[in-house]
Order: sequence, then C-alpha cells, then structure tokens
Amino acid sequence: MSISANVHGRSVAILYDVAYPFVYGGGQRRLYEVGKRMAALGWNVHWYPLKAWDGDCTLFRDGIVYHGLRERTSLYGTNGKRAYAEALSYGRAVLTARVDFASYDLVWCAQWPLFHILALIARLVPWRTRLLVDWWEFWGRYWLTYAGLPGLGGWLLETALTKTLGRIGHVIVDSEVGRDRLLAVGVPSDALTFIPNGVDLAGLAAGGSAEGSSDLAYLGRLKGHKNIDHIVRALALLNRRDSTRLHLDLIGDGPERVRLEELAQTLGVADQVTFHGRVETYRANALLKRSKVFVHPSTQQCGGSMNLLEANACGLPVVCYRHPMGIDPRHVLEGETGLMVSPAEPESLANGISAMLRLVAAKDVRNRCLAHAKSFDWNATAEHYCELIDNLLGGSPGRFAIPRAELQG
Repeated sequence: MSISANVHGRSVAILYDVAYPFVYGGGQRRLYEVGKRMAALGWNVHWYPLKAWDGDCTLFRDGIVYHGLRERTSLYGTNGKRAYAEALSYGRAVLTARVDFASYDLVWCAQWPLFHILALIARLVPWRTRLLVDWWEFWGRYWLTYAGLPGLGGWLLETALTKTLGRIGHVIVDSEVGRDRLLAVGVPSDALTFIPNGVDLAGLAAGGSAEGSSDLAYLGRLKGHKNIDHIVRALALLNRRDSTRLHLDLIGDGPERVRLEELAQTLGVADQVTFHGRVETYRANALLKRSKVFVHPSTQQCGGSMNLLEANACGLPVVCYRHPMGIDPRHVLEGETGLMVSPAEPESLANGISAMLRLVAAKDVRNRCLAHAKSFDWNATAEHYCELIDNLLGGSPGRFAIPRAELQG
C-alpha cells in the first residue's frame, strides 16, 4: 500500500539514512530537534530512514512519524568509515519506496549518503515540490585523502550535486566555512543559507556535575578522524615534560575504542583515562560539568561542531586544531571560550591543554563560555528554518515563532 503525506496541514518529508533518537549523531540530532519543533507548530513531519528499531516499520514519537524503509546494513565498515553498502542500500530504498514524496509541501534532506539525493532527482521530486538540503560538510580534495583514488568519484559527485541543488533546490550549511566552500564551487548565494547548530540550553543547565572531578573531557564517537589518540599521547607527553598527571574522561564509543585502550596501556596512562562508553544525555552532561577543559582534536569537522557548543554550554572551554578541515575558527573566541592550536599533532595539543588550564585557573572562563553558548539554542535554530521554509513556500514571514514555554529540550 502506498504511503502519502497528510495534506490537511503543511507537510515535510525528512530523508536521512539514520534517525535520532534510534541512532545517535550530530546530523540526525539537528534534524530531530528542528523537526519536532515544526511538528509542535502544526506541521505533519514524516521521516524516512533505514529501519533501526524493533517492531513495526512505522511509529510515532515526539511529534514525528518515522517510516523505516528497510532493514539497514551496518552504518560503518570494519575500518570505521561509512560503509558503501549502507549508502547504496539507502539510495536504492528511496528510489524504490512506494511513497509519493512530491505530495509533501517540502522534502528536506541531509547530504549523506549522497545516493538518496540522486534517487530523488531520478524520481523528478525537485521539480514537483520544494527541496531543501542540509550540506554540512564539503570535502573537495579531501575525498582523495579519505578514500584514495576511489575518492575521486565522491569528489566529482559532491561537486556536481551541490551545483545542481543550487539550481533545483535550496542548500543549508551549519558554518561560514561551509558557506564559503560552496560559494567557491559555484553554488549561487541566493540558493544558500547559513543556519548554525543549536544546543538544548535548558537541558544542559539542569542537573549538577558527576561525582568526582576530571581535568579533560571528550564527547563523541571514537573514530579515526577524531584523533582521540592525540589526546592520549598528549597525556603521556605532559607526564614526561611537566610531571603533570591529568585525568581524561572519554565519553562515547566507536571502532577505535580497543586500540585506544591498548595505546593508553602502552604509554602508561591507563590510570588517567576513563572510558565511559555511550551514556545517556543527562550523564554525559554531568561528566562534562565535572571537567575543566573540553578537547576536540577532529580534523574532519568541516566547520560546525555541536559537541563544542554543548561543552561551552556546560562551562567548558575547548582546545581544538586549527586545520583546513577542522572547526570553523569563528566558533571559538580565542583565549576566552577556547584555544586553536597547530599543527595537528599531540605536542601542539599538549601545549594547548597546558595553556588552557592556566587560563581556567587565572580568569572566569566558565561564565564566558556559558554566555557565548546562549547565542546557540535549538529554538532559535528552528525559527531560522521555519522563516526560510515559509519564504520558500510563499507564506507570511515571521509567523513561525517557536513557543519557548512549550519546547524546552
């Protein structure tokens, strides 16, 4: 039986292969936070991911109707990178789905894993309804570093899709770095909007810190490009150089965990690192609050970082790399909410950690971080989206004010 949109109110179909809260991650969290706020405003919100939950293929949660298109394959391969099979599976699922996506007022996609956008184009959806695409990371030449010669195909596909979407849809980026990169490859400025990430300010403010204390914290997936091993190596460097034995909370799980545990043993810092694994949101927040500095050494961030904002909202300054594929420097107030260091190697990270700990001891960095984070809230992010969507659909600008009293978290 064909599934179609409920046409009694404005309707949106979200297309992304993984769905929050069934699969944790920054991209799906952004879609979820905005989507549930749209639902609270009366939108019919439907999400079409690969099925990642038990039971019926269709379920309702937090105002969103989730439709599992088919059983999903493993999201990551044995090397910790996105699995090609999963990407192709989702593209095929969108292409063959018995869903009239064009019956929705808006189809809203995230860029990954690319093939679903091709499927929508093949089904002529962008010419039959409005298409909005979140393009969080533009890799360009980095495709060759990531995948070698096969990465050339990803580079060409990425470039072709962004240029095409600039003509047949509208593109959203989460950082000014991302906007600059898309403008550079020819995406028209009037087809491009910058909307930053948000944080759950009310949820992060609630609750105290976890028991005990820690010096450093990292929150996120334990994957190769996150360079968590650099933090472990920086601990060993600081032990030898300054006789400083810092404690690190590693919050999250992923394919690098076993290797990181072995590295900590080899370097003699195993007693300084606590592997918490994946924990509930309230617990992650409490662990952040018991630390002094958030360390974020990713070199594949491509501009935006939700975890950086969450750390600031918990009062933690960040130490991160200044890298072409790293965090947008405009997200860090140097010497106030964080420090950016280079080159991307453990010694630089160790120097940054030492300097940031001195700043924390000397001035009120915590309150500066909290004040900075107040500029980023999911309600404000959702308002940006709703204003843009209203303009794209020809509505009356400004009528989508988020009811803050009803939407906390």
